Amino acid sequence: MKRRALAALRVLLVLSGAAAFAFQGCASVKGRTRAGVHHTVRPGETLWRICYAYKVNMETVCRLNGIENPESIRAGQELFIPGAEKVMNGVMHTVHPGETLWRICHVYQADEQAVCQINNIDNPAEVRAGQALFIPGASRVLEVPLPEERTPAPGAGRAAEPQRPVQLGSRTGSGHETAGAPIKPRGLDFAWPLKGPVTTWYGVRDGRKHDGIDIAVPKGTPIRAAEGGKVIYSDNGISGYGNLIIVQHPDGFTTVYAHNRRNLVKVDEPVKKGQVIAEVGATGRADGNHLHFEVRRNVKTVDPMLYLP
Repeated sequence: MKRRALAALRVLLVLSGAAAFAFQGCASVKGRTRAGVHHTVRPGETLWRICYAYKVNMETVCRLNGIENPESIRAGQELFIPGAEKVMNGVMHTVHPGETLWRICHVYQADEQAVCQINNIDNPAEVRAGQALFIPGASRVLEVPLPEERTPAPGAGRAAEPQRPVQLGSRTGSGHETAGAPIKPRGLDFAWPLKGPVTTWYGVRDGRKHDGIDIAVPKGTPIRAAEGGKVIYSDNGISGYGNLIIVQHPDGFTTVYAHNRRNLVKVDEPVKKGQVIAEVGATGRADGNHLHFEVRRNVKTVDPMLYLP
């Protein structure tokens, strides 16, 4: 059973290009500080979302700005963002009764996917009156006209606004999800496997492909299952990954936990959401103690930040 699971996993990793990747680009905070910009924190913004929007090393941002607790930043605080070429421009739009996310984005000519990502919106239909949304690229707040209420002719229905799903996480490059992924897979609600500064984000950076996110925390920190499922791999036979665990979930989803100091679960073992399954380490090709975490959908990798709260 173990040999068969290993063989299946090798096929999965080869198809996604992950084996060839071998964890290039795992970040460290060594070296000189690059040029950057100063970002003023807006109401509702979190350090995770700011670093994600700029695609910068969160550990470096914390160090340069003297931040000990990433959750302690406040509106109006000025942060130095190293490596950024320009400030993330935009405006804060307060949702008024009757407005929909589609109509707001249409008026601002904003990318609906980007608005969802930056504002951590899981379901566009749940945008509510009074909610403050950051609209990237906008230069001023605009009024969103509401559709005119008209009495429909007999037998005629009211035309509805498009209710297409927002396709987030579209990427190019071998092994990445290119068709987009549902914002919330049915019956699944992923949680952070641990909390800490994200040092490397998902995607292509400086010509290198990174299939997940890296979270830097001390050696031995407990790693928890992001969602319930069954362990389909728990070993160290994949080059570069070190001690590796893969958990299978419904709807073709899997989560990957790599570089562990030691694995605490075995193949075919069921795990619950939040259950400790491993300890953080630096096994395999790792630059310091950290967790490399991936979310996969039907073999292909997708951006974990689209599924994490």
